[in-house]
Amino acid sequence: IIQEKLLSPLCKRIIVFNESSISEIKKYFSKEILKKTILVHAAVLKQNFKKNYNKKNIQITFIGSTGNPDDFYIKGGLEAIESFKRVSKEFSNIKLIVRCKVPEEVKEKYKNIKNLIVLENNLTYNRWSKILRGTDICLNPGHVYPLMATLESMSFGTPIIMLDSWGVKDYLTNQKNSLLIKPSDKIQGYKAEDYPLNIRTKNFIKEIKKLDERVIKDICEALRKLIKNSKLRERLGRRGRHDAETKFSIETRNRKLKMIFDEALKK
Repeated sequence: IIQEKLLSPLCKRIIVFNESSISEIKKYFSKEILKKTILVHAAVLKQNFKKNYNKKNIQITFIGSTGNPDDFYIKGGLEAIESFKRVSKEFSNIKLIVRCKVPEEVKEKYKNIKNLIVLENNLTYNRWSKILRGTDICLNPGHVYPLMATLESMSFGTPIIMLDSWGVKDYLTNQKNSLLIKPSDKIQGYKAEDYPLNIRTKNFIKEIKKLDERVIKDICEALRKLIKNSKLRERLGRRGRHDAETKFSIETRNRKLKMIFDEALKK
């Protein structure tokens, strides 16, 4: 049914946000549909402020969904909190802000961690922007790429730690604007034919609730590097901000969209 609609002459173009989506189009649809497909990267606003990379106190932020508790697991919230718990024993100058709906069992398990702040209610744009400006490390070790969390963090000049999962390398490059962690070899859902479409299934979420010790150790090591090294934070953050202001800018996206719609109107 979907293929029939996409093949309609009324469907001029199929716009996808990232390179990995083109691979999914190839996997599920015909060559005729692939010919209609065009890449227009998602975009983010330019931020006009000067980032301070030499702060004594380090703010780490995890960004998820305030509406769906499953998103906490899908976007790597469990890995983020467990890694922070371990690293916070070594550093007294760090805090973790979790902007997400957190499952009750997780709140109970980690209720005694110092400097862990959970924000589940709606925030004004000004308050959220203030949090992002003050963030020194974005920690989002998700099992699939978190699109706007990635782009917003880049636009605020924040270095990012993520799992090298589906779609992540369409926006991030290890050691250039981020530190990427190899995903677990134990999660069979990654190898499934329908990954990443299976990320909200019960089986996938059940699997990712079981933490891989190797992954946690790798995340902790990445956190230590960024906490200790302000120059590394600055180098990764500046490159990410440059990418956000060029490749992923509103202006770049709008030029491409205008070209697409102008072309469609001529046919």
